[in-house]
Amino acid sequence: MNIFTKEMVFRKFKTMGVEASGKHEVDKDEAQEYFGQLEMAASLGAVMAETKAELQGVTNKPDYTPGMVGADPDKANNGYYQFKGGTWHFVREFPDSITRLINVGGTANEIQTELRTGVSLSSLELVYFVPVKSNTGAVTLTIESKDYPLINGLGANLDPDDIQQGYPALVAVTETGAILLNPANVEAVALAAKAGAVEALRQFKKLFLDPRASDPATDDDGEPLKVGASYYNTTLKKTRIYTPDGWDLYAPDYSAFMRKDKNLADLQDKSAARNNLGLGALATLDQITNTQIAPKTIYGSKLADNAVTDIALNSGILNRLNGLPKVVAMYSNIGSGRTFNLSFTNNAFVFDDPLPDTRYVVRVGGQYQAIGNSTFVNLLCVWKKSKEWFQVGGFRLSGSGGISTFEGGIEIVVYR
Repeated sequence: MNIFTKEMVFRKFKTMGVEASGKHEVDKDEAQEYFGQLEMAASLGAVMAETKAELQGVTNKPDYTPGMVGADPDKANNGYYQFKGGTWHFVREFPDSITRLINVGGTANEIQTELRTGVSLSSLELVYFVPVKSNTGAVTLTIESKDYPLINGLGANLDPDDIQQGYPALVAVTETGAILLNPANVEAVALAAKAGAVEALRQFKKLFLDPRASDPATDDDGEPLKVGASYYNTTLKKTRIYTPDGWDLYAPDYSAFMRKDKNLADLQDKSAARNNLGLGALATLDQITNTQIAPKTIYGSKLADNAVTDIALNSGILNRLNGLPKVVAMYSNIGSGRTFNLSFTNNAFVFDDPLPDTRYVVRVGGQYQAIGNSTFVNLLCVWKKSKEWFQVGGFRLSGSGGISTFEGGIEIVVYR
């Protein structure tokens, strides 16, 4: 509270930065509060004085008479008093827990302030003032003659521009220091962050438009579309994106792709796919008949050992053929009286120096020959044979019944 005096209510001089009041210019609120205090003091029998010295001059009061000093230059003397034993005793300060600091001066980091008249320093809890300079570092706040380190809410020294010129500063006062409750740069950052968030939201909405049924020509604010903007098309039930070439699907239309779990079952035109792969009609047959094999389309190299492994080809005909001898070599016009060595080299049967394999069966046949009006038959046989060699021998039988040594060439057939 402020204790007013008559000199404060009706000023003849500048007080607390306020010019002297002229005729008919008394502040009505101050006047009402001043007279209210007079009424309260009168009802209590209290003595109101401007200074402590003035109060001590009043001694004709009974014990326990209350008194108040409200404008002593020494602010420690302002407060409530009680008269007892012929003198005035200080009881407590006025409960001015919130007040405005005046006469703000000093430097940017050494701020000097004063209290309004009648305000007690020890009762302060919250004060505010309007800085005349912006701070550049740690700050000391002086209220009257008491210095307070001014810190932020985290207990750290102030950063530059936490206090800014013309921006009201609210300070909590404690026994050990003062805490700035509204750092100006924090609020400035908060305001900048708010503005940034608003702009970010605006840019976000330019890229992510509201759902609609068809492609828009402008964004949601009616401004030109940005490349990369997208929206959900409620007709197509797909997201579309704006490109330099216009609107397009945001992602590929996966319905046009094949699924691996379908194993080609989702081909739209299987026949066209086979043709594109060059598979032809055989790709769809379960079996092949003789009419479906073109002449000279299966070559010997394709029928090599183990080339055909399908059990379906193990037919009865193949089984019967497997048990019959097979001709592996034939030789003509070989003279008689010779020893023949047969070998198997480079997948062929030849007569050569190596001895024949015992797997081979050798038979010889005679030759029918007509010479003039006579007919001769050469009768041949293998008359000597071992595992390694054989020898051919025979004779000639003429049509007249004569026997002689055979002439001419002979045929040799080798079976396996």
